[in-house]
Amino acid sequence: MSDGADREQEAGGDTSLNTYQPLSSVAHRLKVGGPDLMDFEQRRWISCVKKNGSIFLSSRDEYKAKFILHLRCLRLTDEEIGKVMDAEEPPYSLARIPNIIGRPVGLPLDAGMITVEAVLQIEIEDSRAEAGLLLLRANGKTGI
Repeated sequence: MSDGADREQEAGGDTSLNTYQPLSSVAHRLKVGGPDLMDFEQRRWISCVKKNGSIFLSSRDEYKAKFILHLRCLRLTDEEIGKVMDAEEPPYSLARIPNIIGRPVGLPLDAGMITVEAVLQIEIEDSRAEAGLLLLRANGKTGI
């Protein structure tokens, strides 16, 4: 295998390893509508395959779509998502996103913002989980 093919396979791009599923099945698993996935294709973030009037998505593109949905949960704009998708290849890392888009990324909360680094280190304490509270640990500090 050539060096280029090796890199493509490492990035999940070797189509012989991909499986293809109907778009509707992928949408159901990701809990989104088929039109959302078609929008991702229109933006050239993923690629769909059309055969015999049906639309299919590769396992690699399902993985990419799942990552895009995570980016939307982090409130990235479509332009920012485009930058991330242009800069990143699977496996994806949330830790690199702030450098790619040039701003901090986090989840908004009533008391402020949880950064990506904190999200990556979330721990739930069983006794508080029952009460519906989430305990976050980031850099050794604890807060609710």
